[in-house]
Order: sequence, then C-alpha cells, then structure tokens
Amino acid sequence: MSTPPTKHILLDFEGVVSAELNLAAAADAGHDVGRFTMTEVPLPSDASAFVAVFDPAVVSRINALATVPGVSIHWLTCVGHHVPRTIAPAIGLDDFPNSAHASDIPGQEGWPGTNWTAGAWW
Repeated sequence: MSTPPTKHILLDFEGVVSAELNLAAAADAGHDVGRFTMTEVPLPSDASAFVAVFDPAVVSRINALATVPGVSIHWLTCVGHHVPRTIAPAIGLDDFPNSAHASDIPGQEGWPGTNWTAGAWW
C-alpha cells in the first residue's frame, strides 16, 4: 500500500491567526470579543512591537492539526521571519517552517504562480 501524499497547509498570519481586530471598537459595536486575547510582542529587529489579537482555541486547533499524520503546515505570510521566530511562540503556536513561496515546500518545486513577492498569490 502506498503512502498518501502529504497535505500542505499554507498558513497566513495577519487576518487569519491574528484577527486584526480593534477589540475596543468591536466591543463598542456590540460584538462578542470575550474569546480573543491581545498580546504585544516586541520585535527584535527594531524598537517596535506587534500587537497580536487571537483566539487561543484557534491556536490550539492549528497546533492539533499539525500533529495529524500526512499534514504539514507552512507559514506563507508577508510578516515574514517575525512570525516563526517571535510572534508565533509568544502566542503559543508550534514551530512551522516559513516559506517565502510555495515552491519552498518539498514536492512543490515548479508549481506555477508560486512567487508571492511578485503578486502571484493575490
């Protein structure tokens, strides 16, 4: 019996893991924001900090998904190296490889339209 191919999940950060949500404004508008956590993460490359607004249950589910046999999660985000090195550990996400584009993922070499910096992803 052959091994099924690995399922690759390309994970963005801003707007996917981090809700990019103004908690105060959302609460004022009547939205339930109780499940969200806000964490300020200092960035080592400069004097700024990144404010991550996330749902710990989503983080837990992503980490659980990464343990499923045949599943491989890869960061594919314009936030770049800050996510796997600094932000993800600060909010409890496991260590996933960072991919500049999909062709960095084993078995995806030569996949057309994989250079996100050229705008092919969007």
